[in-house]
Amino acid sequence: MKVFFYLAFLAVTISSTNAAGQALDPCDKRNCESHEGRVCSNGNQTYATLCDLTSVMCNHPTRGVSLAYDGPCRPQKSVEA
Repeated sequence: MKVFFYLAFLAVTISSTNAAGQALDPCDKRNCESHEGRVCSNGNQTYATLCDLTSVMCNHPTRGVSLAYDGPCRPQKSVEA
């Protein structure tokens, strides 16, 4: 479900246009909504908004960062040997 939301977000952003009729860049943080909630990445790092996470994904595609779930990351449980 989270992946669907992210793909839908990208599709809407890509298909959106600004007042001059130019396509909006989904990697441009100026196109973001400021009221989004926090999200957790697959690396267990909390981002303030989905837009912030998307920016990292766009600017550093080789890192393999992706959305894990909505809301702040939960603490990792330590494994005892």
